[in-house]
Amino acid sequence: MTDLGTMPFVLRRGGNAALSQLGAELGSLTVFLDTRGRDGDVVDADVSVLLLDESGKVRSSSDLVFYNQPIALGGAVHLRDKVQPEPGTPEAEEGWSSDVVTLELDNVPDDIERIVISASLDPALGETFGDAAAIRMRMQRTSDAADLLVFDIEHASDELALLFGEFYRRDGEWKIRAVGQGYAEGLAALIGAHGVEVAPDDAEPDDADIEVHDGPADADDTGAESSSSADAADEVVAPSSQDATPTEPGGGDGAVPPAVDAKGEQETSSSRPARKGVSVRRAARAPRLPADWNASIPADDGTDWQPARLFPVAGIGSGEEQERRATSALLAVMSTVREFGSALTTRCGAPKGAIETFVEVPFGQDEEAYRPDGVVRVTRGQKTWTALVEVKTSNGKLDATQIDNYVNIARSKGFDAVITIGNELAGGDAEHPVAIDRRKLRKVGLHHLAWDQIRAEAVLAARHRGVADATQSKVLHEFLRYMNHPRSGMGGLGDMGSSWVRVRDAVKAKTARANDKAIGEVSARYDELVQHLAHHLTGLLGVEVLALPPRDTPDHASRRQQLADSGLMFGRLKVPGAVDVVVVGADVRADKVSASVKVAAPRGETRAQTRINWLLRQIPEEASDSIRVEAHLAGPRATSTAALLGKARQDPAILLPEEQREIKAFTVSLEQQLGPKRAAGAGTLIGSVKDVTTNFYADVVQHLRPWSDKRG
Repeated sequence: MTDLGTMPFVLRRGGNAALSQLGAELGSLTVFLDTRGRDGDVVDADVSVLLLDESGKVRSSSDLVFYNQPIALGGAVHLRDKVQPEPGTPEAEEGWSSDVVTLELDNVPDDIERIVISASLDPALGETFGDAAAIRMRMQRTSDAADLLVFDIEHASDELALLFGEFYRRDGEWKIRAVGQGYAEGLAALIGAHGVEVAPDDAEPDDADIEVHDGPADADDTGAESSSSADAADEVVAPSSQDATPTEPGGGDGAVPPAVDAKGEQETSSSRPARKGVSVRRAARAPRLPADWNASIPADDGTDWQPARLFPVAGIGSGEEQERRATSALLAVMSTVREFGSALTTRCGAPKGAIETFVEVPFGQDEEAYRPDGVVRVTRGQKTWTALVEVKTSNGKLDATQIDNYVNIARSKGFDAVITIGNELAGGDAEHPVAIDRRKLRKVGLHHLAWDQIRAEAVLAARHRGVADATQSKVLHEFLRYMNHPRSGMGGLGDMGSSWVRVRDAVKAKTARANDKAIGEVSARYDELVQHLAHHLTGLLGVEVLALPPRDTPDHASRRQQLADSGLMFGRLKVPGAVDVVVVGADVRADKVSASVKVAAPRGETRAQTRINWLLRQIPEEASDSIRVEAHLAGPRATSTAALLGKARQDPAILLPEEQREIKAFTVSLEQQLGPKRAAGAGTLIGSVKDVTTNFYADVVQHLRPWSDKRG
């Protein structure tokens, strides 16, 4: 294998390289599509991936991966969230952003010959890739984030869709080719050229689905590159005349020729059967909560018969016994249920492979004996990844000295990571609940998995993504039942900390100061609460919900100051597909908790009354009348009108602005009383925030969709 050092391989347009030469022998890759706008603006591109067979076409609807369908082949191809640099960095100021695709090439079936990576722009934005200051594709090895390859695309002009590159098979191995061709007509032309039936522009997104040509392709209808031409030479092959013509960056008309049937005759609109197709409009529907999200689990069936359990809670005594049972149960399920085990280990940098787990393995270090709670070993081909595991349950706290010793053991043994597990979450600006000298972590990863996060991954696998083996699925459901039992010690975030009552009283008395240690502890614990909410919604919705800091107080110091000065705490939740982030707040002085979401108003020539009616129609009748609707007005001053939902439904004109000012956005919010107690459950801050957030999502957020002007 070629030693590339630390510098990525530079690929030029039309060039290719074997992945084995780049050090990607495990086939687990992360592809970044980077764009930089001019004058600091971000290029709002959407990534799509096409999985093509030997004919150069998709096999079925599942072979198109895009914003409406981000996962294919059981997770072997996964479209991730857009990544933006940290605020204040040069990359952020220059307008860089990255779209991310993860690939597990070893899990791609043999009949997929090519994987095409592309991006497109919404025509309604009035921008093309020629407006971007820079465009590039990067490839990393997923296991250690090592940069393997970079490809800069130059001279883009009027393209609305751009083929960045493609992975293809050659002599039993995967190779990558830099393409850099574009389509002036956009995403519809790109996917249509690869066998995807595209819906008419005015198709409703709810009524549109994907269909592909199922008839046999004739000898000439082989797509942008036939398998025979790919075998003949490693060069970019001109697309077939029967496909939409991609334009090279800098020119080309991108005309789409008429369709041709299997006999080589041109089809007419009357000879083709009517079919539905994929809508290329941006996805605009948030994931739905299950109908029984607020039901008790398991439901009370009125019987005293106790079913036998795979993980019994009877006999759990001391904290040490609780930790031993939790460790053994978790590690056993990780090695038994592959989907669940891989979901956890890959988050810690491990490759996907066979998982072995061990408990209480003894080690010697500096003439001292140590016995970590467990060891996880993942084997993939010739590579072995090993991690030490330390587990805490209930109120157990991780000990920095102990974790430091385990890091030293891992370094001396050549292990890859140390994993800590417990009910703690990393609050404030910390990446881990305990601080370890970062110099020791250059070769050993330190990762933390909260029980909340582990529970969310178990629910995702058991109830949403599915477990292939029925017996393993039963094991995972039993483990979930064990986790949810109060005696398991895996309950997650349990309270607001010992400083909560003192801080609450000081904030109300206006005697709190930002430099008080207790203020920092409560502010950090609220950050943990927002993470707890994200994991809770992840399990309910079946998508990964992310916890984000507030826009106006992105660092922990500013959040401490805000709590001391005004008694306010905020966090944000990003739900894939939702109309915007959900802001979760607590007002300690007013004893209120809230959840809110901002919705951009319809654009164009629509009247203010039409914009108000458009929003109100989306909120279901059963939603609480106490929901607040605020209309933000355009102009130099930040002014608005507001009304409760019940009043606005009776008289929508109550939200109309004076002087016919334009409504540019709405904020919809729900408030309820803050529970004063420090613990979790009813009557507490944690319980209040959890209730208001989940109810607000169920009543409002999951029903809201962004404006779509169907007149165009």
